[in-house]
Amino acid sequence: MKGVISTALLTFLLLVSHESFAKPVADGMPTYEEFERNIGDYPYRAKSERVAKIISGIPALTECMDKNQIQSLIGTPDYSSSSYGPKGPGEKWLGTSWMYYLTKQSSLVNTNDSTVEVFFDTKNRAHWIVPHHVDGGHEIGAVSAKCL
Repeated sequence: MKGVISTALLTFLLLVSHESFAKPVADGMPTYEEFERNIGDYPYRAKSERVAKIISGIPALTECMDKNQIQSLIGTPDYSSSSYGPKGPGEKWLGTSWMYYLTKQSSLVNTNDSTVEVFFDTKNRAHWIVPHHVDGGHEIGAVSAKCL
């Protein structure tokens, strides 16, 4: 009887804390390294058709859209990466982020680059969408937002 109760308790705890044990899943999008290899020369500027698609799709973006919905509105990201946190011994996978560059000045991080970053939870729902230096773009959601 003790074994049955222990097994049931363990199963319950695993189900309740499933998100804390979620493992990263590749989404088939390019990696940062692939994006950097394909840029060529700096400064980088995305093709005008890509810029137009991203800018025209931003107003239709909403919290909790899935990756397919985001991709249909603003296209394939330049790259995808996994997010982990909080830093320290309890660090876990938080989801993924997609990065769209309209402009990129160099291979270094530059806060003046024109970008759109979309943060997804472990269920692939967008909880935070952050355009930087994009006309008409505004932040949607929040780093701590949750999708039901």
